[in-house]
Amino acid sequence: MTQLAQKIYTPAEYLELEAAAEIRHELINGEIIPMAGGTTKHNEVVTNLCLLLKPQLLQQKGKVYTENVRLWLPEFNLFTYPDVMLIASEPIYYSDQTTGASSGWGSKKLTQATPQKTRHQTCD
Repeated sequence: MTQLAQKIYTPAEYLELEAAAEIRHELINGEIIPMAGGTTKHNEVVTNLCLLLKPQLLQQKGKVYTENVRLWLPEFNLFTYPDVMLIASEPIYYSDQTTGASSGWGSKKLTQATPQKTRHQTCD
């Protein structure tokens, strides 16, 4: 049986599809991967972490963003939605106000690796 070649998506194709999608996806090396839904426990961890970080960042004029802001990490060829992102200055955007570019952004994935997420590790 012949195996079909998997389509490799460009960032522009991914962003167009993602804008119309009902669920969120990551783009990893040209492959579009659906993201798992959140749980109340996961949301509580993210919220608590943001509450702990926000006062410290205010003193340094930093900002905290949560999982609904997409991040482009060109060095990893990755578009993702980190659980928490910290920045120390004004955001730099990829192409719009919904996608941060990696320069000046710090991110941390809080979720455990799943079979679909074994292709990339936590991005620091």
